[in-house]
Amino acid sequence: MNKHEGIPDPEKIKEILNVVSDKIPGLLKELSDVLYSPSQAKQFGVAVGDILQRTKRCRHD
Repeated sequence: MNKHEGIPDPEKIKEILNVVSDKIPGLLKELSDVLYSPSQAKQFGVAVGDILQRTKRCRHD
């Protein structure tokens, strides 16, 4: 039994890593745009404000 059996060819690994290195930066940028876009920030702020208002009401009840 060969101890390297089941291990992909180094050229295949290189090819996969090249594709991944090309794709990952774009995917991360798209993800950060979704998470940190102005509309998302506004929506998050509204949600936080709502929670704070509810908390204040509960304290006064």
